[in-house]
This record gives sequence, C-alpha cells and structure tokens, in this order.
Amino acid sequence: MSRVFVVAGLGFGDEGKGATVDWLVRRHGGALVVRYNGGPQAAHFVVAPDGATHCFSQLGSGMFVTGAETLLSRFMLVDPLALELEAAAIAERGVRDALARLWIERECLIVTPFHKILNRMLERSRGEARHGSCGRGVGQALADAGDAPAAALLAGDLSDRATLRRKLRALWHAKLEDAARLAARHAGAAGLDELLAGLQRPDYVEALADAYERFAAGPVHLVDRRWFAGALARWHTVVFEGAQGALLDAHHGFLPHVTATSTTLDAAFELLRDAGGSGAHEIHALGVLRAYATRHGAGPFVTEDDELAARMPACDNGANEWQGRFRVGWFDLVATRYALDIAGPIGALAITNVDRLAGLRTAKICTAYACGGAPESDLCECPTPGRISRLVARPQPAGERQMRLTALLRSCTPIYDEVALDPAAYIARIERELNRPVALVATGPGAQQRSWIIRRQ
Repeated sequence: MSRVFVVAGLGFGDEGKGATVDWLVRRHGGALVVRYNGGPQAAHFVVAPDGATHCFSQLGSGMFVTGAETLLSRFMLVDPLALELEAAAIAERGVRDALARLWIERECLIVTPFHKILNRMLERSRGEARHGSCGRGVGQALADAGDAPAAALLAGDLSDRATLRRKLRALWHAKLEDAARLAARHAGAAGLDELLAGLQRPDYVEALADAYERFAAGPVHLVDRRWFAGALARWHTVVFEGAQGALLDAHHGFLPHVTATSTTLDAAFELLRDAGGSGAHEIHALGVLRAYATRHGAGPFVTEDDELAARMPACDNGANEWQGRFRVGWFDLVATRYALDIAGPIGALAITNVDRLAGLRTAKICTAYACGGAPESDLCECPTPGRISRLVARPQPAGERQMRLTALLRSCTPIYDEVALDPAAYIARIERELNRPVALVATGPGAQQRSWIIRRQ
C-alpha cells in the first residue's frame, strides 16, 4: 500500500507548497511527485539542506532528493523549452539528471511560444484592467484547445515529425491572425508591435519543431495514462503537488482574476481513481496556508494591509511585469473557509512563514467582512462557514456568479480580532476556527534547519 499525500494551496498561491512537498519527500524516503494541475507559471521555492535553492516550475519540488521522480499528469500544461531551461538551472545546483527522472503523459497540452506571445499581447492590451496573468501562455493554450481540440498540440505529438509540423504550422498561422487583429484594435498600446514582430519570424515553425524533436528524443519519458497505475503500485510514497491556490480556481475564484485551470483536489483524485487507487491507499490531503495572507497579482484582497507589508522581512516574491507587486495582508478566516469549501476533502493544514511574523507583538485575524453597497452584504457579516458560498451556490451562470462575488468582495472591509502573537496560541486559534488540525508548521525556509515541526500524524 502506498502512502499518498495530496498538497493544495488554500490561498492565492505562494503558500509554500513546494517546500511542503520537498519536506514530505525527505521525510518519507523519496517519492514520486505528481504534478496534477497548472503549468509553467508555477513558482515553488525550495531550499535544499546544502543551501542550494531552486524555484520549481514544472519539475516536481522533490527533485533535490536523490531518487525522487516527477510525473507531469495529463492535467498539467507543459512548456518543453522552459523545462529544458529549468533542468539546466537545477543542474547548476547539483541535480544533473532531472530530465531522466521526468515522466510526461502523452495527453499533456503543450504551451508554445505562440501562446505566450498572444497571452502577453492580450494582457498588455487591457492596460489598467489587467487580469493578473503570469504571461506564460497557459490560459491561451487552454482556450485554443477548448475551441479546437483536434488541433491542440500534445506531448505525444512531439515525437511524430509530420503531426508536429502540421499542428505547429496551423497554430502559428492562427496566432498570427489573432495577434495582427489585436495589434490593430489597440494601436499604440505599449509593447504590442514588438511582440507581434517576434511572432512574424518566417523560420519560427521549423526552428520550434526542431527544438521540440530534440526534447522528445532526449532523456525524458513520454508515457500513456496506464503508466501511473504501475507507478502507484511500485512507489511507497506518492506526493501530488498542486499549483496556484483554491482562491484562483477557474470555476470558483474571483473572475476575471483567476487561473485557467482547476486548483481544487479534483484532478488528483481523478488520477487516483483512474489508476485504481482512490480506495486502496492511505491518502492524506493537506491544505497549505501562510501565517498571513498574500496575493501576487490583480484582484480583490480584503485583508490587504500596506503597513503590514512594509513591516515584513524581504521575501523572495518580487514585483514583475505581469503580476505587479507582491501584496500582503492579515490572516483571513472568511476567505480560508471559502477555500476549504471549494477545495475538496482537506484533512489537515500546513502553516508556513510563521517566522516572518516574529517581529510583531500582536497580529490581526479577520473573522468576518462588513460589506456595503451590495444586496448580499449581510452574507459577509457572520464568520460562520458557508456564508459567502451561499452567494456562489445561487442558480446563475458560473461566470456571472464569479463576477458578482468579485464585485461583492471589492466592497467589503475586514472585521478583525487583534491577538497577542504567541505562535502556539496563534496556531491553536487557526485550528479551532477552521476545524482542521495543523499537521505542519514552518518556521523557516529550509528542511535542514528543522523548520518543519510535526504537530499531528
């Protein structure tokens, strides 16, 4: 029987999922790490015992551990060129066999530079109304695949010369047309003409096809979905690594500031069911949260506090062109309860970055929202679970429901309890309020410093 851990973020991403996965792999003696959602926009920061650091994007966050392997499941989007760059970066940190320990399901959707260029053009064309994209092309690749599934480029196509070139050529022509229309419609918008010019390279298709063929002929393993059933039987420990966070979920997040994929546990459990393992293995679902709230990118953030951000130690999440600045706020029980409602069967919590609050004598915990100017404002005035999700459950189209929730949250202000910052009492309060045990507490970035403390088994 395998021990299976399913790791998911319960915020807006950046909760510490990568370090959690790394710790689980180390504690349980190596593991298969399964990436079950997201794509190359992930950024999971890990500090190895020797001090080496890496921000895992597509490789599983356990790859610093000798013998650990990664499976990119069919629910993961793959950028082969970015994967090669990531493998080169981690090789400089001593891990020189990362691609040889990588398995990719043939059904994985490929994110091409064409998708990335159009994604960035779309985001720039929005001006001040940006959605908060990471600029990695994930949403564009998913949208294209939804519009024309048969034309979508899959990982299995990379080793088929004729199919690869046919699909790339069709995709390139389609993106050229889309990009030209977008540039004409938003003439004068900064950066659009330069991005369009990059897409117009006459040798782009052939050069990209050659690069993809070399990738497929390298040490990576392209496998069908049956491979995982055998792997599940062989590995003693399997860790499912989620990307982004529940509050960015495509179906339940705050539209339009959401990711393009599901960030709940659904895909992980579907993979387990398909492999015949959902009932035959010891499964632990772990929701990861910071000891305070963060958001990188546009969108509602009720407990955001610029004064708190100024008092926090410097973090590894800097401002970037696509997401903007890294935002900080106080711990939000209302948003976290909503995340637990939508994420799936989370059995325990991991609380990270507790050390970053160490310089504060007191902390605030948001227990409720006060909302004005919206007929549903009374739903936010009570901290009981499900108050916001009742709005979400009303019979209306999903997009309209998400947009109404976004508008509602923009009108809300937080209601706080101020508490003395005793770490043990703080963690106990979170356990009590969320009705979940806190299994792990991180008081620093690295496993070697014993920054992970067992609280529950």
